[in-house]
Amino acid sequence: MPIVPESYDRSPLTSAELAALALASRLGSKARGLTGLDYAKAELQRLQTPLYDVIAPRSREVHRCRRIRRVLYCEMAQRGTAFWEWSQDAWIEIIGPTFQEDARKHGTNGARPALMDIAYLLCDISDLRAVGQHRESTTMARYIFGEQIIEQQYKRITEVLLGPKGRGYRSGQDVQALRQALCTLFLLNRSPYLYASSEKLRSKPLPLAAWHEASEMS
Repeated sequence: MPIVPESYDRSPLTSAELAALALASRLGSKARGLTGLDYAKAELQRLQTPLYDVIAPRSREVHRCRRIRRVLYCEMAQRGTAFWEWSQDAWIEIIGPTFQEDARKHGTNGARPALMDIAYLLCDISDLRAVGQHRESTTMARYIFGEQIIEQQYKRITEVLLGPKGRGYRSGQDVQALRQALCTLFLLNRSPYLYASSEKLRSKPLPLAAWHEASEMS
């Protein structure tokens, strides 16, 4: 099922939701309502549903979903706003620029890729290079656009760049870097096609230099 943010209730948090988040997150102590089934109360249901819609296709491990949800519940409780309202800078701060920073803030809970997915799919945050988007770009692009179409587009470009009549690329590390850069570019353009879907680049194919530029920022 495609993720359509407009299909969810994205209104600001109500006083009842803020109270429920404060109770659920219990910052600094064991979270209440996050290890059992009582988290699914009406007060938090509209926040939980879109999160699970994004997380579940990647992982149906219940405990992992709860850990990711807890990160977001705690952040919403601290900030007093719903995740829909967070800016790109806020998401970068929450995810953390490095794995080490993420682990320091949230623990080793495996939430990082899911947080990127949520920011991208639910909050229209396309550029996450500041948190190492290119490292997750291949897996993320396959999840968002579909593995088949990503492989089709990758095959099209490698047929031009590789081989005796290619443009100087060779198998091995170059190919892996090319795949990451290509998937990063798809994510930035929010389109899995070689021709950009944005108005600025609609009329021409993306230059090879843009692939390198897309993956330079870690």
